[in-house]
Amino acid sequence: MATNSDNDRKFDAILEKLGEMAALDFSTTIPTDEEDNSLNAIAMGVNMLGQELENTVVEKTKLESTNKKLEEFVYITSHDLQEPLRTINSFTDLLATQYQGKLDDAANQYLAYISEASNRLRDLVSDLLDFGRIGQNSTLTTINMNDVVQNVVNDLNQLIEENQAKIKSEQLPELVGYRKEIHFLIQNILSNAIKFKNETPPLITISANDNMRFWQFCIEDNGIGIAKDQQQKIFQIFQRLHGKKDYDGTGIGLAHCKKITELLGGDIWVESTPKVGSKFYFTISKQLGK
Repeated sequence: MATNSDNDRKFDAILEKLGEMAALDFSTTIPTDEEDNSLNAIAMGVNMLGQELENTVVEKTKLESTNKKLEEFVYITSHDLQEPLRTINSFTDLLATQYQGKLDDAANQYLAYISEASNRLRDLVSDLLDFGRIGQNSTLTTINMNDVVQNVVNDLNQLIEENQAKIKSEQLPELVGYRKEIHFLIQNILSNAIKFKNETPPLITISANDNMRFWQFCIEDNGIGIAKDQQQKIFQIFQRLHGKKDYDGTGIGLAHCKKITELLGGDIWVESTPKVGSKFYFTISKQLGK
C-alpha cells in the first residue's frame, strides 16, 4: 500500500515536471509548423500531467481517510481494553498478597507469569493510546529546537547518567511545529540511542541542515547498529529486532516517530552499520501553518 510519504514524493515530482514545462522557451526550444503539432503535443502532455496530479490527490485523500478511521479504531479499542486489564492486575495482586506462603512454587510461578503478561499488555495498550493521540488537540507554535533538546535531556537525566551517555548538540533552528509531538520524537530517538548501546558509553550528536523546503535533522549514535534489511522494518508498528529479554519496550516507539514526522510534513529514515552506529534522519516542513 502506498504511504503518505510516497504520495508526497509523487506529488512533488509532478509539480517539478509542470515547472519544467512552464519554463520552456517556446520561441526557440519548440519548433512549430502550420498545424501547431508541437504545441498540441505540449498541451496533451500538460493534460496528462494534470490527470496524474488529480489521481494522486484523490489517492492521497483516500489514504488519509482510511488511516484516520484506523487510528480512531485503535484508539477506541485500546481505551476499552484498559478496564479489563485493571481488573486482571487487581485480582492478580490480591491472590499474591492473600495467599502468600500458602501456594506451592508452581502456583507462585503461574501468578508471576500472569502478572508479567498483564503488565506487558498494559504497556502495549498505553502505547497504542499514545499512538492514537498523536496530532489530537495540538496547536502549531514557534519552537526553539535547542530548548526542546535541553528539555528532553533533562527528562532522560537518570537514563543518561546510568549509561554514562554523552549528548552533543550543534546549534539548532527555530521552526513552526507541534511542541508535544516534536518533544516525543526527539525523546524516542535519544532513548533508543542510549538503550541500544555498544560496549562503550553512548556518544550521541544532534545536528540540523537547511534543505530549502525542509529542516533536516540528524541524530547520530555509536550503538549496536541495524542491519540493512531491517532498516525499513523498524518504523512499522509492533516490529522488534530483539527479544524482550535483551531489550525492554513494546516495538511502537519508532512507529510513533514516523507518524509524527508525517504529521510535520516530513519523513524519517536511518543509515546504519552494525556494531558501528546509526544516523537517524528526519525532516520537518517549513510550510506548516502557511
